[in-house]
Amino acid sequence: MKAYIAFGSNIPPRKIHIKKALDLLNQSKNLEVIKCSRFYETEPVGMESDFYFLNGVCEIETDIDPVELMKLLLHIEKQIGRDRSLGMDREIDLDLLYYNNQILNEDNLILPHPRLNERKFVLEPWQEIAPDVVVAPWNKSVSQLYEALIEKTDL
Repeated sequence: MKAYIAFGSNIPPRKIHIKKALDLLNQSKNLEVIKCSRFYETEPVGMESDFYFLNGVCEIETDIDPVELMKLLLHIEKQIGRDRSLGMDREIDLDLLYYNNQILNEDNLILPHPRLNERKFVLEPWQEIAPDVVVAPWNKSVSQLYEALIEKTDL
């Protein structure tokens, strides 16, 4: 199954945290990182911080079900040092955006990610690597979602 994961870090050394997370993902059984966007430096959104983020998106192939994949992402975050009970700054943040166009609403996982259409720091790198992926429930491609967001923010 094809899935897309957003990644970000705003605690130095940001690139090292991201590369470690991607390495740990790639070392996981039944999962392969296929491609990644370049890194985008972005201002913090929805939080107060003095540190800018590095963000990106990677495409993976996996047969791990989405709930177990989300558990793996949380485990990798913890391995790299993220404590979700502490402030908003983070060594690494891994968000499952999309999983084989499944729609899911579980306690700890909503697919596709419910706010991805509002986040330039997600859509910009995602459209770099997979512009034609159509995302339910919007039934628009990643590039169409990105363009709609840019138009909305330019008003």
